[in-house]
Amino acid sequence: MCLLKMSCSDTESEPFPSSESEYEPEDYSSSEPSDSGKYAWLQIQWLHFKNSEPYKIFYKETLNEDYPFNAISLLPNRRGAPKMFKAIELSSLYQGPLEIHDKKKKNMEELFQFIPPIHQNYLLQGCNWKL
Repeated sequence: MCLLKMSCSDTESEPFPSSESEYEPEDYSSSEPSDSGKYAWLQIQWLHFKNSEPYKIFYKETLNEDYPFNAISLLPNRRGAPKMFKAIELSSLYQGPLEIHDKKKKNMEELFQFIPPIHQNYLLQGCNWKL
């Protein structure tokens, strides 16, 4: 039989730091991109989008509601570039509906019973395959 001798000594431990410390995010001060156009993307914790300003991304580097949002403008800065993305014409990537492969079709057949009846008609008419 083995007996262990243990002793406790009074040690002073430092208290845990508060999680509510005064965190000051880096100030980019402008809603326009900086000269370098670099942002601390990995530090962003909160994204916000506004319908009134569709070409801006608002962000915070903290989850604290008291801090204001910074903004990144998505509009191009160079001359000759269209200022509104609506003016850019996009061509269609595909001519007609894409083919559904056998593996996907089999999976859809298995899951079809779980789709509400109101949506089943849409799938039967909108897809180029039949169940």
